[in-house]
Order: sequence, then C-alpha cells, then structure tokens
Amino acid sequence: MNMTEKAIVMAVACHGGQKRKLGGGDYIWHPLECGKICSEMTSEDKIVAAAVLHDTIEDGGLTKENIQEKFDYSVAYLVDCVSEVKNKDWSWKERKTDFIKKLKFAPYQAALIVLGDKLSSLKSMYNEYLVYGDEVFNSFNEKDKNEQKWYFNEIKNILHNAVNVMLSVDDSELDKRKIEEYYNMYVHLFNEIFE
Repeated sequence: MNMTEKAIVMAVACHGGQKRKLGGGDYIWHPLECGKICSEMTSEDKIVAAAVLHDTIEDGGLTKENIQEKFDYSVAYLVDCVSEVKNKDWSWKERKTDFIKKLKFAPYQAALIVLGDKLSSLKSMYNEYLVYGDEVFNSFNEKDKNEQKWYFNEIKNILHNAVNVMLSVDDSELDKRKIEEYYNMYVHLFNEIFE
C-alpha cells in the first residue's frame, strides 16, 4: 500500500459517518477531492497524503503524533500546518484569524493543500449557491456572508503569494500549469459567490 492509499484508509476511519454541512453528503468526499486536486498539482506523495489527511486533526480526532507514528514527521507537520487550533472559547472569527496568521508562515507545500481544500469547499458552496442563493450561508457556523467573504478573501491573498512562490521555485514535482489553473478557478468561484 502506497502512502496515499494508507492516508485514504486513515481518513475513511476518521471521517466515517460524518456529513457535509452543505448538501449533507458523506464528508469523506471532501478530503478525497482535496487529495485528488493536490495530486494534479504535485507528484510528491507526502503532500498528497497530507491533503487527504488535512482534516483528521481538526475534525477527525487525531493528533499530530498519531499521524507521525503512521507516516512520518513531514506528513504530520503539513497536516498540522493546515489545521485550525480547536479552542472552544474562541469565536469563529478568532479561530479563522489565528489560522490565517499561521498560514502566512507555513511552507508553500501547506499552501498547496489549502488551495486543494478551499477550492473543494468553494466548488461545493458554488453548486449550492446556484440553487439556494445567499441561503447557503445558513448551513455554516458563521452565517454572515460578509464574514465568509472576509475569510475566503484572506485565503485568496495568502494563496496569491504562495502561488507566486510555487511558480518561481525549482521543484520538478510541481505542475505549475495546474497550480495556476486551480488558483484561477478559486478566484473565479470566489468572485461568482461573493462579488
């Protein structure tokens, strides 16, 4: 079993039975789609495995140490980089602000995972938005469209900078054409939903 297959097994075990906020479908499809998107932007197995596992700390009950035991430090580190701190005393805005600060200092490999994650989320949101319009925001913990716009715009700005880095680095495992394509898709979906 390769690293990505191993990650899929672990993600299915963590997310089994969980449902999406949008549409109520099985949650596991989101990390699998994130992994697929990332696999088209990079051939590096550790990044793709981390993409599949990206919500296992935040929503699946695992720790960084659990992931490190099954994979290695680099996979665990990337998953940790893209995980929000779960502080029940913090508001939605405080959690998102903290995550944005964390992401600004994360390596570009983590930004690649965030691009896959947030693109998957925006695709789902857009499909629901076409049917329900602004009512789609009632599915989220933060129901204010302007707050959601703020968050996804902050992510867009971070991704813009990270994509510029990815396009300039000498990394033969990156598909720079796909990275640009997926970033542009993110921007397009953002504009369709929020502008």
